[in-house]
Amino acid sequence: MQIIFEKNDVIDVIDKKLNYFRQYNPKFNNYKVLLGIGGMSFEKDALIEAKEKGIGIIKILGDKVEYQTENIKIY
Repeated sequence: MQIIFEKNDVIDVIDKKLNYFRQYNPKFNNYKVLLGIGGMSFEKDALIEAKEKGIGIIKILGDKVEYQTENIKIY
């Protein structure tokens, strides 16, 4: 079974997971946060959304790892 990272997953990282992290770890509320997504399969729209939102991308390509960190936003 292949799991594909979708555009909605990217949005959830910002809208839900970051908020949950801050809610349940209040001691980190004043820290700067850099977000990233990682996986083997991504929808094209997910990659576009991640870049637009300033989220880093980590892709597994066989036995290599490719990462895209330009324009990462601080949350």
